[in-house]
Amino acid sequence: MKEETAMEEPERKIPRKIASLDDDELWAGFKWEETDKILSGEIKPKTLITTYHMSPSSTRYPERGPFLAREMEAVFPNSKYMTREPNEMLDSIIALARKNDCTSLILARSNSPREDIIYILNLLNNATAVFRVIDLVPREDIPNRSDPISGLYPSIQMRGFESPASVGTAKMIQALFPCVPPVRGRRSIAWFEKQKNYIFFRHSGYFKKETVEGQPPPSVPSLIKECGPRFALQFTGLHLFDAHNLDFYPVCLPDITWTTRLKPLPLR
Repeated sequence: MKEETAMEEPERKIPRKIASLDDDELWAGFKWEETDKILSGEIKPKTLITTYHMSPSSTRYPERGPFLAREMEAVFPNSKYMTREPNEMLDSIIALARKNDCTSLILARSNSPREDIIYILNLLNNATAVFRVIDLVPREDIPNRSDPISGLYPSIQMRGFESPASVGTAKMIQALFPCVPPVRGRRSIAWFEKQKNYIFFRHSGYFKKETVEGQPPPSVPSLIKECGPRFALQFTGLHLFDAHNLDFYPVCLPDITWTTRLKPLPLR
């Protein structure tokens, strides 16, 4: 009988390949017990954000990937952007994320100003969702923008994720946000609304109006303002991250269909 050694690769169950992102069995091969602890507040999420590896085409826009990563840092609370060196391999990124007790890793990639992509790797179950970022309006371009209240995590609102195939997608996004008590009036709100194949994002909140010395206080004490950034996501693929071989196994291959410009969500 062959003697077992620590070097032998452990047996792993890999989800079957699925043809459609709308398949009800899309997320069937992944375990969600630890992720559910984030949603219940038992675990506080922590996210490391960096760039994807550099490709020959991306060298034409070397600043776009880091720019996209920093905008994502403003979206997902309790996250930290890290500059990735050109020769820094994925295994060292994963090791650093795990060493710092991160629950998720986001890799930002951009081949041009119209080809922005993020990979969200859930380090609790190794599910990796690929999203195309569409019509990104950065924070600096948001008119009359207001910063979120310091020290308060936003409340997250998910709408339109009713189908079994979209529940896992919603969990991947929710797992990036700390669970907060339902207190109204002070916290900003991160809106994710699914419409057909797109997920619209806006970050807004009610902020107090400034009072002018010597004048009566405003009749409406607060008004709604956008915090930014603003964009839409298109879910294009799902992978299983193989932690042993440091590779991504496709569960559902990306849909490379491009889209037209989209109308953003209204403020509310």
